[in-house]
Amino acid sequence: MRARITASTVLLAALAGCTNQATRAEIETRCAQAIADRSDGDKTKPAACEPLRKDDYEALVISVGLRDAGVVGDDGRIDPGGLLGTTETSEAPAGE
Repeated sequence: MRARITASTVLLAALAGCTNQATRAEIETRCAQAIADRSDGDKTKPAACEPLRKDDYEALVISVGLRDAGVVGDDGRIDPGGLLGTTETSEAPAGE
């Protein structure tokens, strides 16, 4: 019985500690905003990005760059106009 109470106490303490930590999605959102907010030419890793692994951080830098360049929209879809450097999208005329 004593072992169950001790185990339960340890489990509850661990869960309480986890609730104060940011989720991965929250960290990525803060990091992406910090990358977007830094000045042009600044290549230092923002403090908001420190919890991320190197590969995840580099992928996020590329993602933010593509979004800022207009290649990828806020919805995550590729914008053909942004990809080609134009603002027009190429759609086939109706009936073809």
